[in-house]
Amino acid sequence: MNRHVIIADQSLVNYMGHSFEYAHSIGAYAQSISCKVTILANKLVSQKVINDINAIPCFRYGLDHSFDSPFFRALPNNIGRKLFTEWNYRSHAQTLYLDLCNAEKFIEINSESIVIFHTIRHNQILPIIKWAEHIPKSQCPWFVLVFHFTAYPNFSQPSETAQFYRRALNYLENSSVRDRFCLFTDSHELADEYHNYTNIRVNVLPIPHATPLEVLTNVKNVKDSSLPIRLTYVGDARTNKGFHLLPFVFNKLKSEFYNGSIEAEVQANIRTYSEWEIALSINRMRQYKGVKLYETNLSSNDYYGLIDRAGIILLPYTLDYYHSQTSGIFCEALAYGKPVIVPRGSWMAKQLKDNGSGITFIPEDRQSLYEAIIAAIRQYKELKTVALKRSLLWRQFHCPSKYTSIIMNSIV
Repeated sequence: MNRHVIIADQSLVNYMGHSFEYAHSIGAYAQSISCKVTILANKLVSQKVINDINAIPCFRYGLDHSFDSPFFRALPNNIGRKLFTEWNYRSHAQTLYLDLCNAEKFIEINSESIVIFHTIRHNQILPIIKWAEHIPKSQCPWFVLVFHFTAYPNFSQPSETAQFYRRALNYLENSSVRDRFCLFTDSHELADEYHNYTNIRVNVLPIPHATPLEVLTNVKNVKDSSLPIRLTYVGDARTNKGFHLLPFVFNKLKSEFYNGSIEAEVQANIRTYSEWEIALSINRMRQYKGVKLYETNLSSNDYYGLIDRAGIILLPYTLDYYHSQTSGIFCEALAYGKPVIVPRGSWMAKQLKDNGSGITFIPEDRQSLYEAIIAAIRQYKELKTVALKRSLLWRQFHCPSKYTSIIMNSIV
């Protein structure tokens, strides 16, 4: 195909989260169809990631970076917060724009190149547009922006970021480079939300890393009908992922752990140390029989090994964000043919109706989560059969080839 695909990710530092998996899966597939691939990462990117995918250190700050200033703390709370939010937005935009301009010395771009920002937040949109406008028109590449995040994590509270999405996307609508941009999300619910912010068409992409690069022609049937059934939690140890609910649930299941009918593997690497409940939960679970904790960052192979060995995958998330946002772990679980436990009212629960297999629980309710796990254990054979049956169709959509073909077909 001879295109140059440039994958840009401010948060690509190590294997934590899904940054590495996005860059790895998209880049490897693009190379397989004869595209040149360049991956731009955070300046703090680990040497191992650089070696694995030839990532180039480029961006000074991650997606969630906050430009702190004591000046705004001295102002009345409502005024200081409003001014800080605006200042922080502008600071992030300015540094990203300069980083992108500086990146030009690492990359060769032309009108056939495709720059993919696979995870976009409100404070990235405007600097990317400004960068596109800065590039000579004859050399301006295609830009693919993929939105994973809702501006309304909590329906009952006003959004501070929705205004920035509207402002930036309105600027794009009137920009000379509008026709060089393609906008995507990875859920229909998010696409509906973003249609409130812009008149530009927003299409839906699959999650490319849901199917590992080694194409799964035969999903392993690990401990399909034998005991113990393995309960698995993967991903960061965070309160919005319900990690703090696990000690209560595992304590209630102690008889099942002791009689050998179940066991558990838990990825327990802490992202935010200010969440005191997380550290307390880890300390409690260290004492539980049958529960194995992984408290350091996992490599890609180790992470997928956890999913591959899982019997039932626990996703005890809150509805903050996940009422419409997708979950890469959920997609990977379905690709592997694993039953899941997910919160009612979430995007994940809606997907179970036709695409997966599992049990739902009342969000943030420990007792409901426990009851859902008991139900899943009792129905395990049936749930596993359905999960395996539906996994093939799921993998046909959530894979790098489908992701790339949708992007290519959107480019005129």
